[in-house]
Amino acid sequence: MSTMDGGAPQVIGWDDLDKRKLYVIGPTASLIVRAILYPPMLIKTRLQVRDSPYKGTADAFRKVYRQEGFRALYKGFPTNCIGLGVGQVYITIYEVSRKHAAKFGLSHGSCNFVAGASAATISQCLVVPIDVVTQLQMVQGQGQAAEKPPGAVATVNSSVRTAGTSATTQPTREQRRSLHTEPARSPAEKVPGTAPQPTSSGGAGSSQPSTPSASSTPSSSNARPTATQSASQIVRQLYNNEGLRGLYRGYGASVMTYIPSSAIWWASYGVTSTYMHGVSLVSGVPTPLINAACGGTAGFVASVATNPLDVIRTRLQVEGSRSGLRIMQILMKEDGYRWFARGLVARIMSAVPAGAVIITSYETVKRLSVHTS
Repeated sequence: MSTMDGGAPQVIGWDDLDKRKLYVIGPTASLIVRAILYPPMLIKTRLQVRDSPYKGTADAFRKVYRQEGFRALYKGFPTNCIGLGVGQVYITIYEVSRKHAAKFGLSHGSCNFVAGASAATISQCLVVPIDVVTQLQMVQGQGQAAEKPPGAVATVNSSVRTAGTSATTQPTREQRRSLHTEPARSPAEKVPGTAPQPTSSGGAGSSQPSTPSASSTPSSSNARPTATQSASQIVRQLYNNEGLRGLYRGYGASVMTYIPSSAIWWASYGVTSTYMHGVSLVSGVPTPLINAACGGTAGFVASVATNPLDVIRTRLQVEGSRSGLRIMQILMKEDGYRWFARGLVARIMSAVPAGAVIITSYETVKRLSVHTS
């Protein structure tokens, strides 16, 4: 986004871009941004899952580094990078949608809102499986020391904290069966000596009940993957236990999170950008700095507005529960209304700089991709 003589933002439209340049420069810049911002995303995910062993964002960073090493902050990163292609699909839909929305005489912010919602709606069909596998890789080995023997199994919520220590326990077949036959119990009421388990193996909106045979082994769809599982192993495990539905855990919650988040983000950016470029106080300030400030503001607004939905989405995708309402009930018992802000600090730590860096790099990519003729 450049600036016209009058100070109003000038939008580089879809028809102004050389698509070959866009699809080469764009993924390269996106890869660098992902590498920088991935650790806060991992910490946010670990804070949002049930029985998180961390007391806060700083504590999570410290324990992950000390117990699992620096590389643990990038668990699932290669899988996440598959989303680079999806990112180009998202941007294409966004730009084309904004072009058509402008024909109806909508304001800059309104065009951004419509285009952001459209891009998120379509791209979620592709990104949800990537998110599911990435988040399962993010939490594997959570709270375990780096020297833990390879092959040790970490089941869902296997961190049982007693007397200030963390121990890993494996429920018996009978205990697992009792958990699935008494889904109404709260975590505190479940079998003593065992960690709370999700009451169902289905994804969002699933009607498939859990079976004893599926929940009596560590490879169950209700179990987090072992510390050594690759993305392909996780995909096979999910598919074997739940079918294609396993790769779309929490799809409904994901759509309900990212459509408003994308719409709010782009609308906020459009509104703040129009305002900032018209304020005399920023006269002479380089356009990239203004864009960065607007992008960071948009990231903050979207994160705060949609964090409760993001918490539910993360729980559904990581733990395999099929009921968003049940997840909300559990969260209320665990934290009261404080669950609305669970992982919010880490999310803001990721979203604000991400908004600044992404929009600056994106606008730069667009300027570099403009037709030379």
